[in-house]
Amino acid sequence: MATSAIAACVDKYATLSGVPQPLYFGDVPVSDGTSQILPPYVALIDEGMKPEFNFVTSEVLEATDLTFMVYGNSLAAVDAIVQAIKYNGQVPSAAAGFDFGTLASLESPYRTLSIYRTSERRFVAETTGKQSQRISGCELKYRVSIFLYGT
Repeated sequence: MATSAIAACVDKYATLSGVPQPLYFGDVPVSDGTSQILPPYVALIDEGMKPEFNFVTSEVLEATDLTFMVYGNSLAAVDAIVQAIKYNGQVPSAAAGFDFGTLASLESPYRTLSIYRTSERRFVAETTGKQSQRISGCELKYRVSIFLYGT
């Protein structure tokens, strides 16, 4: 069970279909010890948490900003991974991905208030592919709000 939004997001990502595994946290290594890391891959970057306190009820709202850096050999490959992160192959109202989703692995007394996408930007990355080709990417930003209620 997770006791932070970032840990719960790592757990949720592991349940998604159509996304590359593993999810890298922070920087993507150059190699896995035996071979070079090549696209597709995704890195999760923790952009920081902003707490808000209710001193009367001893409750805390934690708003965490995070970024998925998605890389693929083509824009179509990147788009497919982005769609899987957002919706996990279902319609948005199913809340199966990160858009409108919940974080099932949050440990009590935490609960998910909201997960929403704050921005999405596609780009062409530096020359890093297997044949030194340029690869495509997407910076997918979310704000995750969790509530820690008084015990």
